Amino acid sequence: MRRTAAAPGRKPVAERDVTKEFLPLPSAPPMAVSESAEIVRVRLPRASMRTVGLPINEERASERIQADVLLGQDGIARAIRFIP
Repeated sequence: MRRTAAAPGRKPVAERDVTKEFLPLPSAPPMAVSESAEIVRVRLPRASMRTVGLPINEERASERIQADVLLGQDGIARAIRFIP
């Protein structure tokens, strides 16, 4: 992978947090545009990051990590954002 120079105060692309955006959960049904949503902060095993295709350090897989979960008005989790 080729790294690019970062702007002052920014990390190179390869090192930026991929956790700043919500990542859709693979098994979640789509949310309607008019549907309300709620964000809930939870603590999950780091291994949960595999669900959305993020790499993890296997030695730290059982450690807990904070995450924001986006819930639709029906209470179904639709997306997740991991907190560094």
